[in-house]
Amino acid sequence: MNTRIGTAVITAIFALNPVMALAQTATSTQSQALLEQIKTLQAQLSAMNAAQTQMQTAQGNVRLTLSLIRSLRQGMSGDDVTALQAALAADPDLYPEGLITGYYGPLTTQVIKRYQKKHGFEQVGFVGPKTLKKLNEEINALGLSQEKYGDDDGDKNDNENREKNKKKGMKVCIPPGHLTAPGWLKKNNKPVPTSMIPLCNSKGKGDYGNNENASTTLQLSANASASVVVGGTIFDTVMLKYGNNPTGSIAFQVFGPGDTSCATPLTPALPTVVVNGNGSYNSGNFTTTTIGAYRFIASYSGDSNNKSVATNCSNASQTVNVTAVLDTTAPILSAVGTSNLLGTTTSVIWTTNEASNSKVWYGTTTPVSTSNTTMLSNNSLVTSHSLGLSGLATSTTYYFKVVSTDGANNSATSTESSFVTTAGL
Repeated sequence: MNTRIGTAVITAIFALNPVMALAQTATSTQSQALLEQIKTLQAQLSAMNAAQTQMQTAQGNVRLTLSLIRSLRQGMSGDDVTALQAALAADPDLYPEGLITGYYGPLTTQVIKRYQKKHGFEQVGFVGPKTLKKLNEEINALGLSQEKYGDDDGDKNDNENREKNKKKGMKVCIPPGHLTAPGWLKKNNKPVPTSMIPLCNSKGKGDYGNNENASTTLQLSANASASVVVGGTIFDTVMLKYGNNPTGSIAFQVFGPGDTSCATPLTPALPTVVVNGNGSYNSGNFTTTTIGAYRFIASYSGDSNNKSVATNCSNASQTVNVTAVLDTTAPILSAVGTSNLLGTTTSVIWTTNEASNSKVWYGTTTPVSTSNTTMLSNNSLVTSHSLGLSGLATSTTYYFKVVSTDGANNSATSTESSFVTTAGL
């Protein structure tokens, strides 16, 4: 639109040039009228330039406004996930962990479910249109904005920091004059609590999740308790190592049998543990109610010196098997044999009296051992077992043993058996 107006003004001025030439021989009244027209056009052009400058200024201010424009769900990451977590962390009852990582993981999924329950939405754990609209209203009320990272603190490392900040994109911030939400306040052993969300237009790297300025990534290792009979208590123990005088807290979550992706933590929630230096920290006891594999996740919040870190759902050392009774008996193997015997393939089959995994050792030499034979396995706990062997030599004798291990880690091994492949086609 601005280009069309400018073009029209320039065209009009050039169109007047012949008229101005003729005006030299016209009356003084006609000359004066032409000059007035030129002044009017010049005034319009000045007004247009002023409006364009005002619009550019307004566009610069818009860059600070913040709103979520896409649906979000577990597994996603980005600046909008950071903004989402910042908005949720404003409420310490809703999101006591207050971790702002930019990654939509299982913890964020659970907080979204709490948020949806609070506002009467369907508790689906992802951000759809209704949740998106409500979150944007709260982001606006909180005054959350967004700006590019600055050049840091003006020290000799500015060039390096500037390059790092280019890769970080945008940061969530609070415009000066806005109140700090209760959930954003942190102590960090300081007399006056500071905010995990930085002020806009301030130097420095920002301070999301209590650890954006942190210099140390400590080591977090964890081990859950041993197997118990249903009704017994289980717990998780983590070890913080190599931290720089770590403070903050550790949040523990426990997930029930069947929840292999750690989507829904069990209740009652385990207490958050206050961190005071490197060392060992215990989750407290959780009472089991069903049999199966329970999983723990431990999340360290980080602080001004140490970056946040968490274990993951697939961590085998944080899995506890809960049994119906204390099982010390190995499975009973029966009906060990083969089926569909051909020249180069066959299936080794057997049954067990309880659910257990499947493993077969086989080879062309006897006795069968783990050093001179091949192993094939399946970790599913079943009572009817079948493992397909392929790549066999025709008209050859093979020797094999099968092994099954139950959920309580009791194992049984069969005696050695054999089969002879056919001559093939």
